[in-house]
Amino acid sequence: MALDQDKLGDELYGALGSTADKDGNSTDTSSEAKTYAKAFVTALKAAKTTHALIEGNGIPNGGPFKGSAKNGKIIALVPDIAAGVIEGANPKAAPGAVKTEITAAFNYIMASANVVFDLIEGIDTAATGSPPTPGALVKGEGKGGVIKDLDGSAMAAMVGSATGGSGPDLVKWYSALCKHIMKNAEVMYPPGTVQGSFGPGGGSLTGGMAMNGIIS
Repeated sequence: MALDQDKLGDELYGALGSTADKDGNSTDTSSEAKTYAKAFVTALKAAKTTHALIEGNGIPNGGPFKGSAKNGKIIALVPDIAAGVIEGANPKAAPGAVKTEITAAFNYIMASANVVFDLIEGIDTAATGSPPTPGALVKGEGKGGVIKDLDGSAMAAMVGSATGGSGPDLVKWYSALCKHIMKNAEVMYPPGTVQGSFGPGGGSLTGGMAMNGIIS
């Protein structure tokens, strides 16, 4: 499972079902769709995710830890990365208009996306010393994270508010993007990027958090 710019390009093109672009203008939709797909995927893969809360319980004497995480956020989704791809492929594109559209779309994603992990793994080092000091979570990592709660109509509304565009094709375009992200994107936290500690005898993970998640 991973973002696929070629597949996304086909999905964007298919969503419109005509030779009109997302604003209803006659154009080479296939070329536009492929360029936008590359722009979206390139920027998403350069972004990061973060979780302010990791849930799970440690083992009394230490050992493997298994937890979960929800309500994670996508951060550092940079409009200039995507706009650069689009403008590079279409020198006639109005730079300000492209960046305005992409900024609105990315602001929606960063505000609304919910990054969820059913499994966060690591090692509970257990409490040590006398009196015991908290044991730390080491080698904490996350695999198989997914992105949820994106809505094409809501994204199109935000983009339309910023650009003055509207209409069913705009909704179809951004619905296709949202569906692709939620169906195909996979998120991971490399070992060591999930942190936290446990009290004496295990118990709930305290201060559990994760940073620098990778989207693929």
